Amino acid sequence: MVGRFFPRRFLGLIVLLFLTGVPQAWSVTVEGLYEVRVPVADGTREARQEAYRTGLRQVLLRVAGRRSALASEGVNAMIGDRAPDLVQSYQYETDEEGQQRLVLKFGAVGVNRALADQGVAVWGANRPLTFAWIAVDSGRDRRLVSRVGGDSPSTAWRDAMISAATGRGLPLRLPSAQWHHDDALLSDIRGQFLSKLRERVADVPHNLLGIVNISRAGSGWEASWRLENGGEFGRDTVSADTPEQLASRMIGLWAESLAERYAVAAGDVSEGQKVDLRLDNVSELDDYGAVSQSLSDMEPVDQVRPVSVTADRATFRATFSGELSVLKEYIALDKRYVVVEAASDPSSSRSEPESPASLGAGVLQPESSASGEGDQVADMLQYEPLKVTEAEGEADGESFESLYPVLRYRWRPVGTASDDTGPGQE
Repeated sequence: MVGRFFPRRFLGLIVLLFLTGVPQAWSVTVEGLYEVRVPVADGTREARQEAYRTGLRQVLLRVAGRRSALASEGVNAMIGDRAPDLVQSYQYETDEEGQQRLVLKFGAVGVNRALADQGVAVWGANRPLTFAWIAVDSGRDRRLVSRVGGDSPSTAWRDAMISAATGRGLPLRLPSAQWHHDDALLSDIRGQFLSKLRERVADVPHNLLGIVNISRAGSGWEASWRLENGGEFGRDTVSADTPEQLASRMIGLWAESLAERYAVAAGDVSEGQKVDLRLDNVSELDDYGAVSQSLSDMEPVDQVRPVSVTADRATFRATFSGELSVLKEYIALDKRYVVVEAASDPSSSRSEPESPASLGAGVLQPESSASGEGDQVADMLQYEPLKVTEAEGEADGESFESLYPVLRYRWRPVGTASDDTGPGQE
């Protein structure tokens, strides 16, 4: 059975990985890119149709990553013609202020292909996580923007940054409140002393480091920033009248730069949708064959191939048709697949004690939403850290070019002590 699904050279890899230690790395998947909340005046069909178009435009901005990609006549015509067809589900809700909103979920595969049909590259769900050191000089004092705590001005800047990042689907992490009164840190940010700033977050999972100095510019604000990932990634200066506008412009430039680098070319989107499935508790060779056979037998799956194996985990890449949600439904019918939630982070430093699960909405969302484009979506995006190994080289190396989040499961073979039902049984 095993030989049918695993070539001899792959079996050698399995043995090698069982005998060696495996270094670990991190990647981040963004959940909720295709979901939005749009205010509506009433429950009429006309209001709903208009919300479809507004919501789709917000989703396309996140998925394309670049505003210029949405300016063509073809994309605008597609929004007008296809918005209702791309909606998977909708429901009405009322926010805390009594405003009625329409919660929209668009089909990821349909949206990606619609963009590709217009020649637009697609920025997938696996995105770099940016840790941002942001210092604000009001002219009277200098403050650090952190994810919790702080005074009212600091909270306003935090809300503006998180709202802007959420609106663009950009994973963003801010420092903890314990650094609020660290004058040496504020000096390091002002001077952009990279080695010292890197050292402070050496054990905190992130892919990019952002250093931002914000100061008064007349009646408005100016931000000088740089992004780096071990080398210069980008730098610029932007200005605006309000914190919300400044955050939107700066985060927008970050998103544009990242999308330019990591977006998947339009021609590659239409060649078949691929998703990685990472399964824990796959330790026997028979398990590898059973997983491969199970996936191959599922109706939406066109092809399955193994990508990497460690002592207790295997990664498979499945090419599938239809929507990803349909594939998930098929997997859910097989009780041997148990969904795995985000794991805790054993590498967190003492200065950042939160677990990777805390990189989700609870940390990255403001306590009270700032005004602007991100308002309707701020509580829908979640950033889930995904712990991987260097042995999963192909999967990890292509993670930022993958269109869909990695699906994580624990394999529970039939007949184990913890198993009460077989596949497909209740």
